[in-house]
Amino acid sequence: MTSRREFITLLGGAAAWPLAARAQQGPRTRRIGVLMNFAENDPEGQARFATFVQRLKELGWIDGRNVHLDVRWAAGDADRSRRYATEFATLAVRSDLPKFASNNRDMGTPEENKAVVQGSITYFGTYSVNEADGALTLHIERCSFPNWNGTDQKRLISSLTAEELKYTNPAASIGGTAELTWKRVK
Repeated sequence: MTSRREFITLLGGAAAWPLAARAQQGPRTRRIGVLMNFAENDPEGQARFATFVQRLKELGWIDGRNVHLDVRWAAGDADRSRRYATEFATLAVRSDLPKFASNNRDMGTPEENKAVVQGSITYFGTYSVNEADGALTLHIERCSFPNWNGTDQKRLISSLTAEELKYTNPAASIGGTAELTWKRVK
């Protein structure tokens, strides 16, 4: 099942941050979570962030156009950093989803709507890792599958390094097994 899915997860430090009330700016907009260990008004922090934004721009990524930056300023507060670093957002979409004939998501046929429901899922919240048990627990705040709202979803860690976390869901909601990979942004 994994080969038929395209998984998009952008992580800043250890996570990406959702803003539930703000919609993405079109189909090619990506989200990047940025965790800064400075106060928002700190000149050094602002200079480092400006350098990061400039480098993204040089690579063709423009904030507000084809990328959205969700920035968290921890201000040197370890507890705040930990809280921000455990936030995540996941979007899993089949790469072969058919386009709607009407080009209007409100006018989809029953078959088109069914394909979207069966071929995609989005959710966000916080997570915890239990290395001893090899488990990742996703504390789902909101999900496109409303039955998961406010629940904990346990996943099996298949690989955990300083740069990458891979986990599997042996009982994916659409059947089969799903594997996701979170990578640290460098």
